[in-house]
Amino acid sequence: MKKKSTLFSLLAVLTLVVANLGAGVNCWLWLYQPKCPKRLMK
Repeated sequence: MKKKSTLFSLLAVLTLVVANLGAGVNCWLWLYQPKCPKRLMK
């Protein structure tokens, strides 16, 4: 049972990392658009 919960938490962390990377890439691509909203620029 403990192995299953460890696997689940690992999957959750992996999902979060992938989601954060995806958001970062999207924001990075947006910076190169001519009409980039100012609030996206940090």
